[in-house]
Amino acid sequence: MIIHFTIKPVIFGTLTARFCTKAKIVNNVTGLGYIFIGKTFLHKILKPFVRWMYWCVLRLSDLLIFQNEADRDFFIKSKIITEKIPPSILISGSGVDLDRFRRKNVKNKKSEVNFILIARMLYDKGIQEYIEAAKIVKRTFKNAIFYLVGDIDKGNPSAISSETINTWRQQGIVNYCGKVDDVVTFLENADVFVLPSYREGLSRSIIEAMAMELPIITTDVPGCRETVIEKENGLLVRPNNVPDLVQAMIFMINNPDKRLKMGKKSRLIAQDKFDVQQINQLYLSYLEQLC
Repeated sequence: MIIHFTIKPVIFGTLTARFCTKAKIVNNVTGLGYIFIGKTFLHKILKPFVRWMYWCVLRLSDLLIFQNEADRDFFIKSKIITEKIPPSILISGSGVDLDRFRRKNVKNKKSEVNFILIARMLYDKGIQEYIEAAKIVKRTFKNAIFYLVGDIDKGNPSAISSETINTWRQQGIVNYCGKVDDVVTFLENADVFVLPSYREGLSRSIIEAMAMELPIITTDVPGCRETVIEKENGLLVRPNNVPDLVQAMIFMINNPDKRLKMGKKSRLIAQDKFDVQQINQLYLSYLEQLC
């Protein structure tokens, strides 16, 4: 059995595997990727080609796994796959280790409110909107502190340059921590997790933050909306919408009690829906059916 994740391994790995082996092929669609999300001239040129490549390759799969229903619907409506060819299922992401991602200290209603965004430094993650919202919020709320954690993905067309990030840091808008080996400490010190992404498969960074009892601000898009019950464990905002983001941040600053309550609810949802042990058991049960 050969298992692929993400667009390039799915396309090139499947072609190689199908013509060189007799192994069962399992392909995981972990999101649409920047080619389908982007709106530049280059994206418009590449999109039909990638769609055609997917159409050729995915039908060679023995099993196709999606992380959210919207992505599966997109592939069917685009006629890349059909309802039955290849067989496809939905599994809610790759799960979170609830033992590793567990809050050790007790959160309290301190004067500072620390917002954190953990992601690759890509415009598609909504980082520009995060920065613009931070500028506005900091004018009124001097106790609001904003953190960025994640690597600069230089090979991605949506990458944010180190020069741009350094400018934000020098202007005092955000504290950039770069790539870190363990995000647990950063989540432990945060009060609110923010990810204004344009689209995800199912955001691993969000469910890790949920396991750490953080309230969530994220966008009402596939791969993000599945993590939030509105006003119970977080707030959903419209994508590419700075005023919405500002309003959600101000709500979190002004409502420390609700913020703590939302964080507790996040942990319960993570335990119920995203426990890595449950996800792995489900994943393995489908693989066993192919054997």
